Amino acid sequence: MQNSIIKFERVSLQYQQGPYIIEDVSFNLYPGTFHYLIGASGAGKSSLLKLMYSGTKDYRGTIKIFDRDLRYLKPQELAHFRQQIGFIFQDFLLLDHLTTLNNIALPLRLRGEKWSECRKKAQQMMKWIGLEGFEEAMPTTLSGGQKQRAVIARSIMNKPKLLLADEPTGNLDDENAAKLLYLFEELNRAGITIIMATHNKDLTAEFPHPIISLAEGKISIQSPRGYEKVANNA
Repeated sequence: MQNSIIKFERVSLQYQQGPYIIEDVSFNLYPGTFHYLIGASGAGKSSLLKLMYSGTKDYRGTIKIFDRDLRYLKPQELAHFRQQIGFIFQDFLLLDHLTTLNNIALPLRLRGEKWSECRKKAQQMMKWIGLEGFEEAMPTTLSGGQKQRAVIARSIMNKPKLLLADEPTGNLDDENAAKLLYLFEELNRAGITIIMATHNKDLTAEFPHPIISLAEGKISIQSPRGYEKVANNA
């Protein structure tokens, strides 16, 4: 039986003494899958992604990513763990003082690779992702769609197993949002597991994939055909 890439066992999260963001949630996600994450504003989508990234340990229960219990990750293991995860933010977070190529090459530079290799790999990635010719462009001169492609390129330079995307189409028009989903589907076919938080129901209908719904601290996972419920923590 295939091991899950993400496993939550009775996980709960609350901030200080406030209401539970996630309450007694259990589910498994498997390698090579593509899931949307939906929920009302403030439902906890970003918090759920943060847990998957080991961005906080203020939770109860057990979270395993790549079959590793996040509770027992040592500080020196965390950097290597996160190299296996790509994270895409809605607000781009490109470094404006670096060229587009240098932004994309940054994960490899931080890993200690030689600049000549970093540049070569970043150029290859830019060609593949549709940014060829923009190597020396500064982020402030790029369009919204180009910035998002640069962020995606940077997030997959380390060839992650898992890609977490927090509202990546929120600042894009419909045309660029659709282009982004075509790109995500190509990445998924290449073997990357994807979880994408979104409010865009048109995209989830046009590009059907299973949906993780988060509401009142509970999780359900529904198939794209008829939205048959396959997991529910109620």
